[in-house]
Order: sequence, then structure tokens, then C-alpha cells
Amino acid sequence: MNKSHNANIDILKGLACLCVVYIHSTNIFTYVGESKFAGLHLILSPLLVLANCGVPIFFIVSGYLSQNTLEKYGYKSMILKKVRTLLIPYIIWNIFYMVIEYAGNLVLPGVFFDLTKESVIGLLVTIFGIPFIKPPMYDPLWFIRSLFLIFLISPIINYIVRKVHWMISIVISMLLMFFNIPIFYNNGFFVNRSVPFFIIGLLVAMNREKIHIFIVKIHKSVAGVIIVLTIMLTYLDGYIYNLMKQSTNNDLAFVYHILNMITICSMLCAIYILINLKKEDSKIIRLLIYVSGYSFMIYVLHGKIVTILQILSVKLITQNMFLMFFEILIFPIIAVSINIAIAYVCKRYLPKTYSIITGGR
Repeated sequence: MNKSHNANIDILKGLACLCVVYIHSTNIFTYVGESKFAGLHLILSPLLVLANCGVPIFFIVSGYLSQNTLEKYGYKSMILKKVRTLLIPYIIWNIFYMVIEYAGNLVLPGVFFDLTKESVIGLLVTIFGIPFIKPPMYDPLWFIRSLFLIFLISPIINYIVRKVHWMISIVISMLLMFFNIPIFYNNGFFVNRSVPFFIIGLLVAMNREKIHIFIVKIHKSVAGVIIVLTIMLTYLDGYIYNLMKQSTNNDLAFVYHILNMITICSMLCAIYILINLKKEDSKIIRLLIYVSGYSFMIYVLHGKIVTILQILSVKLITQNMFLMFFEILIFPIIAVSINIAIAYVCKRYLPKTYSIITGGR
């Protein structure tokens, strides 16, 4: 993998990390009543769709890198490596948040989980969740758990993608994205945001030279049209979302789900084109690469920080549309800055601990 490919991966990781933080910044709607600020939700539609691309980007990058990892280390060594880089940090961070919830419930009963009322099995389910069915106690950690499980079956996925025509792999991915699987948690959320994008990452890795040649040949005006159409789709996505929230029509919810996945895929195409047309010395590019170096710590820590900022703001300040717009944009920047500061201090003064809790990242 050459230097350009490595830079692109770092850029995507940095972007994905910021997207995940921004999507959780919209949780403020739940504290103030989403129906009161439907107009703001529509205004922010491009940002919200971009933010929803965060986890899919992480899975695409993981799928892209998995081919080389499997070929380089073999299955057994790869899984042992993933135990160190994914499973152990997953367990550590779940225990960390268990302690936070237990201590928090002693100080603020009703705000935090009351873990003392759970049976042993119930406690384990509450803390770690059930793969592909129930999220862990700290929701964002579902990504780490799902990624580890996907790596367990990655040789099967790799074999299928290699043996069938690339169009069949795309069809499989689309079916997983667009059609919810009712037996899974939240109508298949963990499936349609994970496995299909992992497959797409594999496809990109297997056809990267052809894709790169195709992207280079795309005229900038064509790229501009794709980007403009994507932005238009995001506003249609926001409009249908607001309609869905005001309606009990299940058909509208299905339409929104399909449109949302199409919009996310369109946004991912626009991002891929922009990444390949980037200027190497851009400040934004340097910022994304810098953020990518702390992406794991930002991912596992940001949620509570954003939540604390939101709760304090809602309790202390009367909310209006302008203020919420400002908070949704600024709180993630504050949270990321705090996360990077914590990660920097930990990495400098507790390097061994930092390596364990981040999986050596």
C-alpha cells in the first residue's frame, strides 16, 4: 500500500471520527423536543447525512484493510491480533463505563443505570449487550463488537466476494442495506450499517487500481454534479424525515429508510471523489490526518462529554433555534478537543496503559 493510500485511509478515519461525534451532537433534540425544531433539522440535513456516514466509513476502511491483513498474517494470527486491538479494549471500556454508571447512580439516582438490581446474566447483557441484537450499555461500543465478529467470519466474506462477480457482491450489499431484518435490533441497524460496507471496502481493495483510473478520468464538472445532487438528496432526506416524525404511516418510514441509505451511499461516493481530488497541503486534510491519530480514544470517550455539555446547556439556558444550531456545531469541537487532550496526556505519561486501552493504536 503506497503513501497516497495510507494518507487517504488516515483522512477517512479522521473524517469518520468527526462524523460520529457530530451525529451524537444531535441528541440534544431528544432533550428539548424534536418537533419544536423540525426546521433546524431540515437546515442541518447535509451535515446530518454526512454525520451518518461515519460508521459506514469505518467499516469500509476496515473491509479495505482486511484483505491485506488476512493475506499478510493468516487467519489465526489475524484473530489473535484483533483480540488485542478490538476485543480487549472493548471489554476494558465496557467495564470502565460500568464503573461510571454505578458511581453515577450513587450520586444521581435515576440519571444513571442502577446496576444493583440486575441478576448476573442480566448485568452481563446490560453491560455487553447481545451481538447484532442489543447494544452494549455505552451504545457507540457496538461498532467495536460488531467489527470483531465480522473479522471472525471475514474469510467467508472474502471468499464469497472473490468468487462471485463484483455486481453480485454489490447486490448483496444493497439488499443488506435497504431491507431490514426484523429479528435484529432496531430493525437491522447493526447489520445494514456494518456488513454491507465491510463488503464494499473489500471490493474497493480488490479493484482499487481500476477505481482510481476511473476517478482520475472523471471531469471536475461531473464530480461537481454528483456533489450537488448529493446535497439535494440530503434536503429531500430531511424533508421526508420530518414528515415521517409527524406521521404514523409505516410505509413512510420504509420510504425514509430506503432514501436515507441511498443518500448515504451518494454521500460516500462524493467523499471518495473529493478525497481523490484533494490538495495534499490543505489545512483540512492535515487536520483530519491529525484527528485520525486519536480516533479510537475520541470514539470511545466522546459520547459522555457531548451528553454532559448538552444536559448542562438545556438545564442552564433557554433553548432557541439559533442557540441549538450553534451547540450542534460547537459541542463536537469542544468534545474532540477534550478527548485529544486526555489521549495526549495518557499517551505521554502512561504509554503502556494507553497502548492496552486503544489496542496499540
